[in-house]
Amino acid sequence: MKTINTPELIEWQKQNKKIRIIDVRTEYEYNEGAIKNSELIPLDVLDRVFAEKLTDKDEIIVCVCRSGGRSSMAVDFLNNQGYSNVYNLIGGYTMYKLFAV
Repeated sequence: MKTINTPELIEWQKQNKKIRIIDVRTEYEYNEGAIKNSELIPLDVLDRVFAEKLTDKDEIIVCVCRSGGRSSMAVDFLNNQGYSNVYNLIGGYTMYKLFAV
């Protein structure tokens, strides 16, 4: 499984690297705070909507949750569906919000 840490993700954002940040937490958690420009696709619906929402299997996707557990499941799922550039954000949003300004 590919992983990325918060400083690396922030650097990608500063470089305007073409990435999609998919937040797999619940809508309630997402509304409490989320990474700028992230998209909410809760883990419990990912298997039903991924084909229509994530049409490019080669784009860079970073999955994020609260601490990294649910997002690792999302990465495994997407890898099994043929997506080739999917990363799990180590430490999730909990770690990200400590670094982000």
